[in-house]
Amino acid sequence: MKTYKKENGKSTSKSKEVAPEVCKNCLRWEKFGKNCYVYWEGKKFCTRKVLTMEEWAKKEIVV
Repeated sequence: MKTYKKENGKSTSKSKEVAPEVCKNCLRWEKFGKNCYVYWEGKKFCTRKVLTMEEWAKKEIVV
């Protein structure tokens, strides 16, 4: 029976999605990844980008 080692206690099977340039540092991307409801392939600009929790709270109230 073969066993696989984990590096630093983390599973090597899960790889984190690489954020597109428009989504860098966005909290929505960090939470939802490609399942973010404002993300689509080839997106050039995001009006819903959230950099802090305070911004996220304000934007959720407006919606």
